[in-house]
Amino acid sequence: MPKFWKNLVDSLPRESKSLTWRAPLVLVVLILSLLVFLPFRDTPYAIRVVHDTYDERGRVEPEARQVLSTRVTNWLVWFTSPFHYEIEREVSSKKLGPVGGREVRERTLEVLSRGLNLGLDLRGGTELLYHILHDPKATGGATAEEIKAVVQRRIDAYGLREVRIQAQGAERLLVQLPGQEAAALESLKGIIQNIGHLEFRLVAPEKSEAHKTWTETGKAPPGWTEYPLRSLKEEKYIERKILVKDAPEMTGENIASTRVITEGSGRSLGPSVGLSFTPQGEREFARVTGDNVGEQLAIILNTQRSGDQIVEKGTCYSAPVIRTKIFGDAVIEGDFTVKEAEALCTVLRAGSLPAPLRLEHENTVGASLGSALISKGVLASAIGAGAVIAFMAIYYLVPGLIADMSVILNVLMLVSILILFDATLTLPGIAGLALTVGMAVDANVLIFERIREETTGAAEKPLRLAVREGFDRAFWTIFDSNLTTILTAIVLYWVGTGPIKGFGLTLTIGLLVNMFTAVVLGRVVFDILLWRRWVTRLPMMQLFRRPNIAFMNKRFKAMAVSAVLIAAGMAVFVSRGAENWDIDFRGGTMLHVVFAREMDAEEILTRLKKVGKEFEMAEVQSIASAAQAGRTFAGRTSREFEVRIPSLSEVILPPTIPTNPAIDRGTIEAAITLPKPLKPEEARQNLPSDITLEPTGQPDAEGKYATFKVTSKILDTRELRAALRKALSIEALAAFQVTKADVHYPCETPIEFDRPVHLASFQRHLRTMDEHVLLEPAGAEEGQAEYRKFHVKSTLADGNLVRSGIERAAAAVSLEAQVIETFKQDLAPVGLDTLSETDETTTLALNLAKPLAPSLFQAKLASWELGATAKAGPADDNGDVSRFEISLPTARVDQLSRRIADDPQTFVLSDPIPRVAKVGPAVARELLVWAIVGVVAACLAIIAYVWVRFERIKYGAAGVLALVHDVLFTMGALAVLDRKFSITIIAALLTIIGYSINDTIVIFDRIRENLRKERKRDVDSDLIDRSVNETLSRTIITSASTVLAVASLLFFAGGVIQDFALTLLIGIFAGTYSTVFIASPILILRQEQAEKRLARG
Repeated sequence: MPKFWKNLVDSLPRESKSLTWRAPLVLVVLILSLLVFLPFRDTPYAIRVVHDTYDERGRVEPEARQVLSTRVTNWLVWFTSPFHYEIEREVSSKKLGPVGGREVRERTLEVLSRGLNLGLDLRGGTELLYHILHDPKATGGATAEEIKAVVQRRIDAYGLREVRIQAQGAERLLVQLPGQEAAALESLKGIIQNIGHLEFRLVAPEKSEAHKTWTETGKAPPGWTEYPLRSLKEEKYIERKILVKDAPEMTGENIASTRVITEGSGRSLGPSVGLSFTPQGEREFARVTGDNVGEQLAIILNTQRSGDQIVEKGTCYSAPVIRTKIFGDAVIEGDFTVKEAEALCTVLRAGSLPAPLRLEHENTVGASLGSALISKGVLASAIGAGAVIAFMAIYYLVPGLIADMSVILNVLMLVSILILFDATLTLPGIAGLALTVGMAVDANVLIFERIREETTGAAEKPLRLAVREGFDRAFWTIFDSNLTTILTAIVLYWVGTGPIKGFGLTLTIGLLVNMFTAVVLGRVVFDILLWRRWVTRLPMMQLFRRPNIAFMNKRFKAMAVSAVLIAAGMAVFVSRGAENWDIDFRGGTMLHVVFAREMDAEEILTRLKKVGKEFEMAEVQSIASAAQAGRTFAGRTSREFEVRIPSLSEVILPPTIPTNPAIDRGTIEAAITLPKPLKPEEARQNLPSDITLEPTGQPDAEGKYATFKVTSKILDTRELRAALRKALSIEALAAFQVTKADVHYPCETPIEFDRPVHLASFQRHLRTMDEHVLLEPAGAEEGQAEYRKFHVKSTLADGNLVRSGIERAAAAVSLEAQVIETFKQDLAPVGLDTLSETDETTTLALNLAKPLAPSLFQAKLASWELGATAKAGPADDNGDVSRFEISLPTARVDQLSRRIADDPQTFVLSDPIPRVAKVGPAVARELLVWAIVGVVAACLAIIAYVWVRFERIKYGAAGVLALVHDVLFTMGALAVLDRKFSITIIAALLTIIGYSINDTIVIFDRIRENLRKERKRDVDSDLIDRSVNETLSRTIITSASTVLAVASLLFFAGGVIQDFALTLLIGIFAGTYSTVFIASPILILRQEQAEKRLARG
């Protein structure tokens, strides 16, 4: 042992010898916390150049990476990077060519140190919850983890990053799509839900028995299925039906890679999908083709089976004749668009889904709302922490400053642990952080009040001994009270979803850290101050000198008052019925609507009810959101509202939409006028084969015509006009008018909405998919031309394209779209709004929630090289602008949207509906059941623990009866205040259970101590009164500090946190009250009854 260390240890008094390990421990924890905490945001620190090798499925092979160079750009962040997760963002990429049959790229990567991981409710994004539809007849089916792996591969292949996928039990899959990636939501849904099951199956030869039976009866024999097939012959499509064997010869599970072939082949004019197989797949494909030379091999996608039975037959894309044994690749032809072919490549490359998925729950939060919630959440937490710190410093003086050091280290350690384990901080998690600050004071208050007792009264022990006794005596009380709260936090994490799990996690970590900072850090600081004699006495303010209140004399009156208040509150609760529950528990849609001006809730509801029957049961509640600066509460008028509708606004489609390519799509005829006359042979020179031109009217002297009759198999008029402009080498047609449409429908499908939809409105939006679509009602009329069931007929011969079009049209008549249409003059503007559009030029309005300097925007726009010009709107007092009008080529609009979406920090877009939550009935029922299970589980866990610790079940029963009192009182108060019970409110109720039992255990612990001190067998009124009076200062100080933290959330956080904070405030009052007047009297209730019976006897 070094001499200086020995001398240091010898100089320590006996009571402070533990400094030799406590002080180094605190120092190490502080240094490690700082290293992890800094930086707490994602921060770049290096540029890395690498050679990456890609496997057959397009994934990077980590073990094959070659790092060419790494240049550090931020040395401070580099120093702390070993304690952080690493993120790589691609700056540029250059293809070097195949090496050993694998693609190799040289990539320049920006390396970032991962900071605090924010939940979707803070950074914006979409959460999708899917139900896995397992086949009940199958045994040993795929697990949720296996399905998760397939979905993960699809998303990776699609190019999305930072998407989180979690298996929730055996039946559900949660997909979290953060920030700007929400722009790809509809495409992603299609990628996720596409079964992607590819089969190669034999076609029945014409001379086979199966084919003969089919021809004679018109019905497919057992083991065979009829499919329509459309193929190209002599530049004309020939439609026919084929008979395909049900049993597949091979599937697409051994596909190594896929590619889009853009050149039309002999059987298709459009793009096709090329397949390459793994070595095993090549051998299997060679066997299948070698054994069946001369036969047709059908390529079929998305067949669904239940056992051996085909449930959905899928789509047959092609059925080529096998000319010879094939050792190489295969091609799927089906008249795809390039986008459809790319999506199919993505699905096939990732593999098929072992079971279909059904979307049950969807929750979207806009980036602008998330940014505002972060700002106000952090502000509220900072104000709460500042108030608690100031209160402790004023009331306890020097010990208060020590407590403040503990609180600061507590927050530092808590955030560092979240960063270290890449845990997610949600909005309720910020509330948990603020609540942890309030409860962190409790442990310090227990210690300080114990030290006060040891230095006053009859004992009047020396300060050093009083400090040691104070810490020792308070330890088990701190341990018991924190552990019971941790039990409820664990239950929260168990039963909660998304953000509520974040709250449970944050609260659990915070309470564990609380015990360390109060017991270890506080003891170290006290020992150093006393050892160096920097402190010789500890003056503190004292709320009560020697309280002597006879609480038990008032218990019956107090219990009667509680019974009356609870009965009144629960009567209101019962009378409200279903109105008590938010959409979390009854299903439906919640829209967070932002207006440009103050609106009245009654006016909004009246206007909505005029829209249609779907809004008859709508509810409108004004809110003072985090996005609304300067507002704490909202009355009837506000700029922001929550609109709840008890329907999901969803369209139900068949798993596979059947098509019949054998049906010709037909033709359209149009009259056109050219800007300058042309000879017929000149006009026809570059025309595609599916367009014919016939001159009309009179020719000029040169035999040229200005008007023509067009007959086209291209049915989309916009596409037809573009084809004519290209073929005729002109910028625009002088006139174009469809004169006749003779169309047929190769695709028909039934659809159903969960609410009535207006026929004409839905058909108008369907025509953006197919101008000639036919929509027929298939059910009873509900209202004025409103129906739930329809039959859709489309000229498009691709079921996936029709599905996408129906989903887009359904979105256009969704509840969200109807709200926007109803209040379009009053709502906050849309982030990117199209003002005008032609084939050549589009003008957009860019509306920002966070104004931007015009010079900065013009510089960014110029750097994007989109050929765009911008005009700035009115500037605010700082010269910043929140609206720009941008004109650019129509072909560049998508690029502009992506550029803006890729920079959400600069471009915080205005959003009239920043949050949409959809909860299906099945999920709602499960949430309600789990909420009840959570409350019961928390109570049972507390009964068990208190029973074990206090060795009598009556302590556990008394504690839980007090908790029941607190929960019922709070529920009644919320019902009176007309609040909806959401999953956030349930989280607050569970938190109240933890907080209330914390308070109760402190008093129970003092009762137990006084029992031992006075050597009594059981409690009585006098002993309870003395115990409550002895802990009265601690009870009030702890409640006051927690109220300061929670009140800051109520007044400054906004959003859903206001309901959370209000519930906690009511619960804190009820919990403090019930500890004294409910839990404690129950301990002597049976004893008093026994004494009365004994007196009567």
